[in-house]
Amino acid sequence: MFSWAGFIGKLVELILSKIMVKHIDLELDERKKAAKVFLKFYDSLVQIENTANYFVIEASTESFQGKSRLHIAPFTVIAKKADEASKSFISSFSELKDVIQIYDPYLALVLTGISEYKQQILVSSFTKKMSFDVLPNPDYVFSIKSSIPSEELMNNSLEHNYDCVKKLADKIHNNTLKKIPSSIQYEVRESGLLINSWTEDFLLTLVDENLIDCYISANRIDEFDEFYTNIEKYLPILRHAREQFGSFLRENFTIEDLLYVK
Repeated sequence: MFSWAGFIGKLVELILSKIMVKHIDLELDERKKAAKVFLKFYDSLVQIENTANYFVIEASTESFQGKSRLHIAPFTVIAKKADEASKSFISSFSELKDVIQIYDPYLALVLTGISEYKQQILVSSFTKKMSFDVLPNPDYVFSIKSSIPSEELMNNSLEHNYDCVKKLADKIHNNTLKKIPSSIQYEVRESGLLINSWTEDFLLTLVDENLIDCYISANRIDEFDEFYTNIEKYLPILRHAREQFGSFLRENFTIEDLLYVK
């Protein structure tokens, strides 16, 4: 999931834009629960950022020393870190949605589908689409299988997508809409997405139609450099968003709130 650090940063920016402007008087238990959930989410962002930073350091060493192929050792470590960071993010997101519902039901709708429980097991299609795996390759020892967001997706306005979902939700709630009208389809196409099952998998549709699959053999240094450059380019978006989220926590919750355990 760290290869999508920039997109996750954009997602955090959208969340902050909606919750920072809301002044909600939470009951004491709700307030402490919210603080705990937000802190857990913040910690998951730190994990993703740290994994991405670790990758950038290792990747720069692998890429720019004239090597003819990649070495497997650092990437097995990165794959393990990536898996742990992904699990942390998805776990925190499953709790975050309930708190977001209090602040902004439309935003909660946008976030639906990232993580959910099926037969008491937490699952997410995000982890599959954004995974980082090291696979055996008989010809070149190993290959890296992952994905990165397209330029179109990174230039896409999540705020605009949020507005489209809000319009659709209002029309369906008022029973004035039986299917998505062409006008809103066009509106969404302009931002790089055609919404289909928007109530269930809005973000998954956005990701699925705007990702670049990467299957990089250990000898393809050129392809690896493109993969590495994409991650390095967009990592600052997550870093800035994570810092802003930390500021939100400090400004809206006390130490007692954040240390609350139940």
